[in-house]
Amino acid sequence: MSPHRSGVAEGRSRGAEGEALMVDEKSATGGCLCGRIRYEAEGEPIIRGMCLCRMCQKWSGTGAGMGVQYPMAAIRFTRGQPKIYPSSAIFERSFCDRCGSSLMTRYLVPPYGPDQAMLWLGTFDHPKRFPGPQFYFGIEGHLEAWLSLDERLPRINCENDEGLARARAEVGSKDE
Repeated sequence: MSPHRSGVAEGRSRGAEGEALMVDEKSATGGCLCGRIRYEAEGEPIIRGMCLCRMCQKWSGTGAGMGVQYPMAAIRFTRGQPKIYPSSAIFERSFCDRCGSSLMTRYLVPPYGPDQAMLWLGTFDHPKRFPGPQFYFGIEGHLEAWLSLDERLPRINCENDEGLARARAEVGSKDE
């Protein structure tokens, strides 16, 4: 992959606690606000997206959750382990129990999980290395007065998503 495509060339940066972090084109590093939890994601992400559903709004404390999805096998926690909050029968959210940073979300059942997870964009050391979202999910929660969306990207309503409907049916749940 070229530095132009990823938006970042190989170099050095500093993490939350001042440690040197390597920035390369084969992995992406990140962590929580206080530095207690650090991770590395190897390779290219599966997809980049933005979720505007009410659950992601409440979890992020903003109008949308922005994330980059990787296979679980590509994600490695290099310092500390996040706490996990099961927000529904089909979904879990990982966070730092010291500073409260939201780090990762994961579906627990197919077709979206459990073998892949969404790392939250703002937790990456170099979030600008990733191009913008490829889709908007949970469009029913869109806060139009606060967030403009790219009209060219697909918009998915949670209620109309076949994958989410299959996941809910597998566990007999109506939750996210």
